[in-house]
Amino acid sequence: PTATGRKVARACQHAMALVAVGAVGEKVAPVIAAAVTPDETVYDLFRTLQSSHGTGLECLDSLLAGGALGPTELVVLHGEAGAGKTALLTSLISAYIAGEEPFAGGGFGVPAILVDTEGAFDIDVLLEVLRARASRSSVAETSGAAAARAADGEGSRLRIQAAWLDEAVSRLLVVKPREPADLLRQLDRLRDVLAANPRVALLAVDSMSAWQTMAGAFPRSMAPFVQEAWCALARLQREYCVAIVATHRSPPGGRGSDLLARRGGGVSLDNLPRGAHCCHLFLRRIPDGALGAASGSVVPPIGAAASGLKLSLPPGDLFEVCTRSFANRSGDQPCERSTFVLSPAGEVISVVS
Repeated sequence: PTATGRKVARACQHAMALVAVGAVGEKVAPVIAAAVTPDETVYDLFRTLQSSHGTGLECLDSLLAGGALGPTELVVLHGEAGAGKTALLTSLISAYIAGEEPFAGGGFGVPAILVDTEGAFDIDVLLEVLRARASRSSVAETSGAAAARAADGEGSRLRIQAAWLDEAVSRLLVVKPREPADLLRQLDRLRDVLAANPRVALLAVDSMSAWQTMAGAFPRSMAPFVQEAWCALARLQREYCVAIVATHRSPPGGRGSDLLARRGGGVSLDNLPRGAHCCHLFLRRIPDGALGAASGSVVPPIGAAASGLKLSLPPGDLFEVCTRSFANRSGDQPCERSTFVLSPAGEVISVVS
C-alpha cells in the first residue's frame, strides 16, 4: 500500500479501537457500533461517520441516537395533518443546503433531495426559512466581511443575498412522482443521481402516506408498490450512505407506525432490508393556551448560540415531538419528548422547559 493508504488504514484502526472502548463518547459509541455489521469494511465505517450531521434543531437532535442525523436510520415523522411534519422537514432541508458561511445561513452546504409525493412543496416557504437562517446566523459573524458588505450599501447586500439563495436552492433536487408506481421509478433513477453525486447527504420524502387511502381501498394492487417503496428507500440509504427522513400522515387518533399495516393495505416497516434501522417520531400540535402560559427557553438553531443572540418565544401553538405514540402511551412507559414553535418565517425554533 501507498503511504496515504497506510495513513488511512492506521486512522481507521484507531477509529475501530475508539468504537470498541467507547472513547468517542457514551452516546456516539453505541451508535457507531450498532451501525457496523460483520460484512462492512472500514471504509463503510468512515463513510458513515462522515455522513452524520447534527441538524442544529435541538427538538430533533435530542431524540436521535448519538444526537445526530446519520445514515444508519430511516427516520419517520408521524402525525395528523397540521402537526408540523412538513415545517420540521423544511427546516431540516434548509440546514443541509444553506451555505456554511454565517451570512449564507450557517448550514452544511451539501446537496439534498426532496421527493414531493403530494405536490405541496412551496419554494417561497423554503426561501423564507433560508432568509431567516441567514439574518440570524449573520449576527455571529465577527470577520470584517460583514462590515464590508454593510458599507457597500443595501443594493450590494441584496445582490449577495440573492446569489447565496440561488446557490442554496441549486443544492436541492425536487422530484414529484404521480403515483406509487412512478415513485418506484423515481427512486430507481435516484440511484444514478446518488452515484454521480456522493456529497448528497439527505433524502427527504413528504409524504409516504400520499396514496394511503388508495392502498387501503385496493390493497392487493397498490399496497405492494407502497411496501416496495419503503424497501427501496432503505436500500438507497444503505448503499449510498444518505440520511433519509420521511413524513407519514396518521389518521386522527391514530397510533402511527402500527397503522401502516391496518390502514395502509398491509404495508409494514418490519420487512425492510437487512441492516435497515427505523426511528419513529410522533408529532402533534398543542393549541395556544392548552398548557397554560408557555414556560420555557428558546434553543437557538445553528449560529445563534455562538452570537449570544436572544430569541423570544413566538406567540402561537406549540408542537411536541415524542419517541412514542400519543395514542397508546401509558404513564409508566418511558418517552423522550421535545417541543418547538414556528417563527413568523416558518422556521422551527426549539423550546426547552
